[in-house]
Amino acid sequence: MKKILFIFSIVAAFAALLVFRGYQHGIQQKQTVKVEIPKVKVVRPCNYRFIETVSFTAEIRPENMAAVVCKVPGKTVLRVNVEEGDPVNAGDVLAVVDDSLVRQDMERVKALLSKARVQCETLKSDHKRMKNLLKEQVISQQYFDHVDAEYCASLSQVREAEASLEQMELMLGYHRINSPVSGIISKRNIDPGDTSSAQIPSFIINQQDEVKVTGSVPESAFFRINKGQPVSITVDALPGRLFEAKVRRLSPTLDPVTRTGQVEVMLNSEGILKPGAFARVSIETGSNEGLAIPKDVVRPLPGTGEFQFFVVSGDQVSRRVVRIGTEDKNMVEIPQGLSPDEKVISTITEKLRDGLKVEVIGE
Repeated sequence: MKKILFIFSIVAAFAALLVFRGYQHGIQQKQTVKVEIPKVKVVRPCNYRFIETVSFTAEIRPENMAAVVCKVPGKTVLRVNVEEGDPVNAGDVLAVVDDSLVRQDMERVKALLSKARVQCETLKSDHKRMKNLLKEQVISQQYFDHVDAEYCASLSQVREAEASLEQMELMLGYHRINSPVSGIISKRNIDPGDTSSAQIPSFIINQQDEVKVTGSVPESAFFRINKGQPVSITVDALPGRLFEAKVRRLSPTLDPVTRTGQVEVMLNSEGILKPGAFARVSIETGSNEGLAIPKDVVRPLPGTGEFQFFVVSGDQVSRRVVRIGTEDKNMVEIPQGLSPDEKVISTITEKLRDGLKVEVIGE
């Protein structure tokens, strides 16, 4: 009897458990499962005018740079009149070297010239008197020819002495180092007591009222650039400043190795731009209109050269993989794979995927 009661109690407990499980399952079926739907914002593609540009970076250089060399090497520098950064005018004396030997030679030549002139004046008087006597047939032609030869030789000596003096005066001028142009002393290589050299420039003078920037551009863009074309320039050392310039010169040939051409841009320094500064040059080469979306809604796919973004149709997400076109500021061109009436999701999260249901809350 006890065994029957034990078996009955076990069956009753099992039945009760089945009834309880059935009750729980019924409750769960009646409950509504709530799934969270992501909320997103969207943007509309627009027609955008893209400016095609070509850019290069280069160092600012002066318009012209004059290397001033002393014409009389091996002389002691007596005086230097300028420092680096000083403005100079054409003809200004920059430095003076020892001219004592030239001055001694000049004094000697002056003495010879003075003596030659006195002798020439004496022979000139004799020549004039002998010429009259020859007319009166007082002296012979042979004697007159002798006097005439002495007079001509005296004139030649005077001319030679005068030429020597002019040469000495020219040499004396070479002992002064003069500025050949107006500009700024950018480098000074001599000091008082140095020995002058004809190999190393004593001074470098920059003409930098206007400065130039020269750089290389690819062959594909080079043929779309013309002389006189407007250029925009920024300088790292002057953030926020934009300088306007023009293309002054284009290389007549292309580099056969790099397939690039040289472009030289000239601009007014405005007293601010200094040679040696780093400049970024941008040249507009054309424009085109295309369908565009903001750059920050597009994500690159590493290693593919392709990009992805998401569009929403109704309440479902669709992933698009495309190649982008021209970029300008914060816009990027989508040549294919997007229609003007589609909505592009601008709320970028890791949850976005094909087929996901979303709620659009604004544009």
